[in-house]
Amino acid sequence: MRPILTRDRESDELAPEPMLIIWVETRCLPGGRASVSRWQGTFNDAVELTAANNDKIASAVVPDGYRLGGQLRGQPSLKPGGPGVTDTLAFKVPPSAAGNLWLKLRANHVGESGWFFHLIPSDVWDQKRR
Repeated sequence: MRPILTRDRESDELAPEPMLIIWVETRCLPGGRASVSRWQGTFNDAVELTAANNDKIASAVVPDGYRLGGQLRGQPSLKPGGPGVTDTLAFKVPPSAAGNLWLKLRANHVGESGWFFHLIPSDVWDQKRR
């Protein structure tokens, strides 16, 4: 899709190129403590997207001065057992041959260890396979 890009104090506009958009909701388990910041950033990516053959899918480029609508701002605290916080991720559109995708989130981003893995089946993201 071509997502909406936002520029502070100006009108929204469509991105110049299509992107693969993924929404990630982060929650804090009862008894836990955590805060979360953007998973995907210019200097501190805590996310990877890989194709079935382990090729990495690059992050999409958002033009300078713009931000992707829905991207998390600040570093909100998560209430144990409370509602989640959603962040928007943007990647270059993978080729149809990429097959199933794996979204990997660094667990240390929310005070855990290792990675969180999420399978994104090809029929979910690839319009041609629907």
